[in-house]
Amino acid sequence: MFAFACWDRRDRALILARDRMGEKPLYYGWQGNNGSGRTLLFGSELKALTVHPAFDGVINRNAIGGYLARLCVPGTESIWQGIAKVPPGAIVRIADRETEPAISRYWSVESTIRDAKREPIDNLDEGLQLVHDRLSAAVRRQLLSDVPLGALLSGGIDSSLVVALMQQVGNGRAKTFSIGFAEKAFNEADHARAVARHLGTDHHELVVSPEHARSVIPKLPMMYDEPFADSSQIPTFLVCELARAQVTVALSGDGADELFGGYTRYTKALQAWDRVASVPAAVRGVGSGVTAAVGSILPPRLARAGRIAGAKDLVSFYRAFTNHSLGTFASGGRAKGALDIPGLSPAERLMANDPTTTATWNAIGKAPSELRNQPTKRLANSSFLATK
Repeated sequence: MFAFACWDRRDRALILARDRMGEKPLYYGWQGNNGSGRTLLFGSELKALTVHPAFDGVINRNAIGGYLARLCVPGTESIWQGIAKVPPGAIVRIADRETEPAISRYWSVESTIRDAKREPIDNLDEGLQLVHDRLSAAVRRQLLSDVPLGALLSGGIDSSLVVALMQQVGNGRAKTFSIGFAEKAFNEADHARAVARHLGTDHHELVVSPEHARSVIPKLPMMYDEPFADSSQIPTFLVCELARAQVTVALSGDGADELFGGYTRYTKALQAWDRVASVPAAVRGVGSGVTAAVGSILPPRLARAGRIAGAKDLVSFYRAFTNHSLGTFASGGRAKGALDIPGLSPAERLMANDPTTTATWNAIGKAPSELRNQPTKRLANSSFLATK
């Protein structure tokens, strides 16, 4: 994972680049419409840009729409007008005296999948060994640090696997951190404690009270540079706060669901599509048209069901089913930018389209936008895609 800026003195050009999956944020844009003079601003946090005298401070209305639809600001836009995100897997080049950047892509999910499909791995043992080797190498790379390093441990499969590999490839006893809650329905501390005991880590745990959790809420606007409505930001901050008392960097299990199909939405969408696809397309198309005509007077859930049923293929249905895109499905058309790679199973098609759905690659072949900006986290198992 990386993000960097480089000044080309010979060609007088600023070069901005970001890692393949967009783990590290990087923002840029021209500001100065307020009369302070046009200035190109760039930085890894929006809050750094806001203190510059040329910063305009105008809210991006398009971004508000995206936020209300997806609970984050998706794509290459930011919450501030005129400030964009460097797309994942891309290089942005801004030459002297030119206001329009040249954006080129050096990596894409689609090309990676196509390359892997040309030489598939049919042997299960070989595939498992490859994933193990790649994940071990990713964890080993993240352990190269000149600052104290630990791991966020929830007790689930993903974080437990990362910690197990830390213990295997690292030197010494890994420090692990988890939080628990008094309410049993939300408490995972017992699982984390059991994993830590089994792996022999130096484990640290914090039981969070309702008052402690509520005290975090006023701090959130200063932590997140733009609106982000995922409730996980509160426990994420609390466990990072706990870890930060002893370590500077912490690995976590984030990213495994995207790589290994961990989201229940895949199963639910496939089951729902089987039921919908059993109805003739012509009948579904008529129903979708009627819904579009009278949708304003229908209950919201019924109107949405009518739009979803009109999708003509699995990927279009999935995008509507998960609300990944709004307005695309009223006519029952094919989802824009959907990947069409031969040889993928239905579940693989959904997983392959997830990274391209968040509108971060609309113009150049896009990857997912970052949902978190936690400075103490390293997403160890997001740094590879297994190809032979």
